[in-house]
Amino acid sequence: KFPTEAQDLLILSTFPFMTLMNMVKSVIDSTPPFSYYQSLIETRVLPRLEYSIARLSLVANQNNTSYVFNITPEMRGETTGVTYEIDYTEICALLGVIQVIHANALIIVAYNLDYDPYDSAKVYKAWQKTSAFLSLHTNGATRMRSAKSSIGRAITSFTNGINFLKSETDSQYNDIIRVEPSERPRLDTMLNQLTRVRFALSIPVPVPIDTNRDGHQDNVTMDISKLFENPIQNIKQKFPDYSVEVVRDTDVVIVPPGGLILQPRYVAIIIWNANSFNS
Repeated sequence: KFPTEAQDLLILSTFPFMTLMNMVKSVIDSTPPFSYYQSLIETRVLPRLEYSIARLSLVANQNNTSYVFNITPEMRGETTGVTYEIDYTEICALLGVIQVIHANALIIVAYNLDYDPYDSAKVYKAWQKTSAFLSLHTNGATRMRSAKSSIGRAITSFTNGINFLKSETDSQYNDIIRVEPSERPRLDTMLNQLTRVRFALSIPVPVPIDTNRDGHQDNVTMDISKLFENPIQNIKQKFPDYSVEVVRDTDVVIVPPGGLILQPRYVAIIIWNANSFNS
């Protein structure tokens, strides 16, 4: 089913932050270096996603709303049962999901995320503001702009799919995506949220956030489009003034060809430099 709550769709406007932050968490224990996985995404994952998008777009972009693909019981290895119907709604939904994954993959490969937690000197160096860690790759700005385009196309795909679902009048007993009469008002809510996300990707918008956790929402204006159109060259440069301390965390068991080794792992402690809590 399509997501039926408005907050499910807001993920489209906030996932760039989550993607980057989750990647930072992941690279801490990445062996081999994270650039190895980025290379796999560049050479293997992205081409396959782009091929899938191109194939599905042949149906979706031509507004071929009469297209139907039937999944018979025989295709599922059964002798009897319902013949399920993949129509324009399912095509648009699948296309939108793949476009979001494509945008996510582009963001993952945009920044340098190589990090060695087993060398204290390298951990210290990584967190210096001028280091390459968390800085854009050479083609990173292009990747981020392409990610924004993929998100915009995903919004269009979801919008088209929802509008077609709203207009369906035939029996939906064999549809993969179907909506109950009581859920139809939620489709309008979803369309409104998609419109809001599209606006958020193009113009500054107020976002209610409880910045100091006092139970009251503060309206903060955010221009999410700048993350894509003019991406941060080095994310650490945006941190408040800080210093770094490196401490030994835990010993990690590594299994090289020669046998078990206890390898110490180091973590960086970021110390914000401020004269008071207010600053």
